[in-house]
Amino acid sequence: MSNLSEKELKNAIENCAKEPIHRLGSIQPHGFLIVFSEEMTVLGVSQNLIQETNYSFEDLINNSFSKLLGERQTLFIQKKIKEVNLQQETAYYKTINPLRLFLEIDTEKKPFDGIIHKSNQGFILELESIDTEKTELIRDNFYQINKKSIIRFQHSNTLTELYKVIVEEVRNITDFDRVMLYKFNEEYDGQIVAEIKREEMNPYYDLWFPSTDIPQQARELYLKNWLRLIVDTDYKPSPILLADSLQNDYLDLSFSTLRSVSPVHIEYLKNMGVGSSMSISIVIDNKLWGLISCHHNSAKRVDYSTRMTSEFFGQLVSLQIDRLQKNAIQYDRLEKRILSEGIIESLNEERNIYAGMIKKGNSFLRLLEADGFAVVNLIESTRKIKKIGITPTDEQIWEITDWLDKEYENELFFSSCITDDISSINIDTTICSGLLSIPISKEDNSRIIWFRKELQQSISWGGKPEKAIFKNGDEFVLKPRNSFAKWNQSVECHSKQWNLTEIDVVQSIQAKIFYLVTQNMNEYREELRRKELEQQVQIRTEELTTTNEKLIQEVSQREKIAFQLNAGMRQLELTNKELEHFAYVASHDLQEPLRAIASFSQLLEKRYKGQLDEKADMYIGFIIEGSNRMKSLIMDLLLYSRLHRNETPHKEVNLQQIYQNALKNLTLRIEETEAKIELQDELPTTNLMGNETKLTQLFQNLIGNAIKYRSEKTPHIKLSYTETEKYFEFTISDNGIGIDSRFAERIFVLFQRLHTKEQYEGTGIGLALCQKIVEQHNGKIWLNTQKSKFGEGTTIHFTLKKSN
Repeated sequence: MSNLSEKELKNAIENCAKEPIHRLGSIQPHGFLIVFSEEMTVLGVSQNLIQETNYSFEDLINNSFSKLLGERQTLFIQKKIKEVNLQQETAYYKTINPLRLFLEIDTEKKPFDGIIHKSNQGFILELESIDTEKTELIRDNFYQINKKSIIRFQHSNTLTELYKVIVEEVRNITDFDRVMLYKFNEEYDGQIVAEIKREEMNPYYDLWFPSTDIPQQARELYLKNWLRLIVDTDYKPSPILLADSLQNDYLDLSFSTLRSVSPVHIEYLKNMGVGSSMSISIVIDNKLWGLISCHHNSAKRVDYSTRMTSEFFGQLVSLQIDRLQKNAIQYDRLEKRILSEGIIESLNEERNIYAGMIKKGNSFLRLLEADGFAVVNLIESTRKIKKIGITPTDEQIWEITDWLDKEYENELFFSSCITDDISSINIDTTICSGLLSIPISKEDNSRIIWFRKELQQSISWGGKPEKAIFKNGDEFVLKPRNSFAKWNQSVECHSKQWNLTEIDVVQSIQAKIFYLVTQNMNEYREELRRKELEQQVQIRTEELTTTNEKLIQEVSQREKIAFQLNAGMRQLELTNKELEHFAYVASHDLQEPLRAIASFSQLLEKRYKGQLDEKADMYIGFIIEGSNRMKSLIMDLLLYSRLHRNETPHKEVNLQQIYQNALKNLTLRIEETEAKIELQDELPTTNLMGNETKLTQLFQNLIGNAIKYRSEKTPHIKLSYTETEKYFEFTISDNGIGIDSRFAERIFVLFQRLHTKEQYEGTGIGLALCQKIVEQHNGKIWLNTQKSKFGEGTTIHFTLKKSN
């Protein structure tokens, strides 16, 4: 069909790109395909397998793999799959392929290469018959076969030389009638950059092929599966027969070596006179760079070992092309960097930067291999243009500048076809077809522009790059062209394209030129500001003198206040010491009369219990209980007051030993409650200065509290720590009754209790004591309010400062 609208043409191209070529549901018949589960149950087979063996579809489907290949080979395959899963390889199991397998055909066991990969419906095994002697020869002499090719690759110093070596060596290995190297451009149009063929075949070297010849979904498959073989373009597809359980979803054959081919592609190859083809991907930076395309005039089988050798070459070629391309880019980048640094160094000595740029105009032209160069700016409403080389007229340059300021105000802009990108401006394309521009300064609207003239070129296509289109129902469908004879296309109004190295170097000098221009403008502004600043300094000096006098008065007043505060602090410290001394003396001196009360109360209970009335016995019990609680309170108070008395210098301590000592002190309570105490990591033995006795008390109190405030569950206490540059941070958590987050601060206050004495014994001093000990070791202690909830356990953190 012809005279199609743009919409209809777009519809046909989109339909071609949507063709599900990875799930056509059939294979090429030169091998067999089996779908199976991880449990080694057969879920699908190719129809030709049933035709070539004595099994029916019902014999195999949903039955054990061993029915077809035997128990020994089934276990062997299962073992190999498990090895791959442990290595976490991709879906294509290259490390185990191929497997040497035997299949009974016509009562004779024949050898096959078994190729396994993972698919969306399970595992797929493909079987290809082999010439045992030839296959073993290739595998045993892999290095010797490839040695010469590898050496030639390594000694290729230019891309052109390497391209020639690639096609020659691949043809030596595969013996195809024609081998071509196919390189993509950014739009995925492909050019044949090297070719070797039989003499009587028409050449394709230097011809271009449109991107629609290899649509997007095909390119994606070439990235997944680096090698594709079509044995015979006249083949009849063998359908894949699947179990009922797989009928609701397609079978993904992306990694299949036997996968059937799109009828459109088969027709394309036949139109080229190709009987068999093989393609090897060249991938650089995870992007399809090109293909090694092999054609044969008749059907041709290539064994798996030869294909893997070819794929290995594809990987080597990818690395070598990448190396040579990057070497060329690096050399070009270095050359341009040296030139740009020389430009900037020269401009740095210029008083007028814009005039200096024109003075170095030839260097600017060489930097980007441009034909013209211009500097434009706007100073005090006056437009100025300075230019060198082949450029448009001043009026056209200002039109370009106005368009750039509107569309790309602060951005770099480049185009190799300005008639497409700036169609509103009428420019002679023989003078200017391409331009690259960068803004310099917004203040004076300055901009640099490089110009390139039209590059006369003709592109030779492999046949006119148009496809026949016919209507199939409501949709338009592409058909491949019939002729691949050379067809020339003249390209006009295009310049040489700007490359990434050129764009990078322009962006690099943009900031440096901006700095120099800004510096020039700043010097001018600085002169204007100097006089203004002198006046401002005079005024400011007078203001500062007045302010200084006020500050002197304020400082004097603050010194008086500070003196009074220091006196108050000293008095407060003295009062605190007296209170601590009083608490120590009181708690010490109260022990003797309390001991007498307790002793005589116990004596009364022993002698007269039961002889007096019940109330007398109860009162005596109250006295004994009160004296015991008083004794406990006095002992805790005495311990708290001693924290500030008889302070011994800190020394290096072993926290692991301190922890063990605390556990020994709690042995009886641990055994009575059957508490489980879990230490996640051994505690630090060095790098901490402290008081061993106080730290033992700290761990004993926190672990003891976790045991005391237990729930009905057996106490489970966890102790762990982390460290930062300056601190050790410890965490103690339990599964006890927990603490409401509202009391996070209150629990560390002296004599504060959250429970009555009938519920839990204690004086309310324990956690206050812990806080004092931690603070004396330059740390802090707090309740984790996120992990501590009433009825769900308690988590407390504290830190101790390292000695370093």
